[in-house]
Parts: sequence; structure tokens; C-alpha cells
Amino acid sequence: MGDRFRLRGLRLDTTTVVVGRGCQFTGALLFVVPRRDTFPVTWFGQAGSIAQAGRVIIIGWPADLGPFSGVEALQWGDSLVGNLLFDGRLGIQVKPGVTAQFVAGRPRPRPH
Repeated sequence: MGDRFRLRGLRLDTTTVVVGRGCQFTGALLFVVPRRDTFPVTWFGQAGSIAQAGRVIIIGWPADLGPFSGVEALQWGDSLVGNLLFDGRLGIQVKPGVTAQFVAGRPRPRPH
């Protein structure tokens, strides 16, 4: 996810919670950078692992880490690819359709 963010893990649980008039699943974003922390999130898509679910929408990005409301992601090989979703309620103005794309993969071994 670049130098600004380093994701240690993503947990998508199948426990449901009521959000507004619907239900979503619980989960967590586990960061190493900008600080080592775990943030509770909710998500929707198909229950199960992200490999089974295909595309998922993860909601609950911490406001102090940027003007994002969440992540739209899917698994691609051994990586997680997707878009950071901008949160208009935080005062950021972007043109419709503008995204911040990312690839979160496993670190590659350095050649000797």
C-alpha cells in the first residue's frame, strides 16, 4: 500500500452486526505503518474468505489516517488489490470516479 501505509493483515469475520437498516459482517484492519494498531471494521460481500467472496467493501477506515471511508478490495493471487474509498463527509472534494488504487502484497525476498 505504499510507504504511507503498511497493512499487516486483514480479518474478515462472519459475525453480523446491524448497520442502519441492514446487516454487515465484522472484521479488522491490522496496520504496522503509520502505527502498529488494529482497527475494527465492518464489511459486506459474500461470507467466507476474501478468496471465496470476490470483491468486498470494507468500511471503518480511521479518520485520523486520511480522508477515506473504507476499502473496496479483492484477492489477486497472493495480493490484495483495490481502491481506497474517499469520504465526502470529511470535506475532501474529488471528481466522481477518482480512486486511490493500491496493491498490498507479500514482501518479495531481496536478492543476495
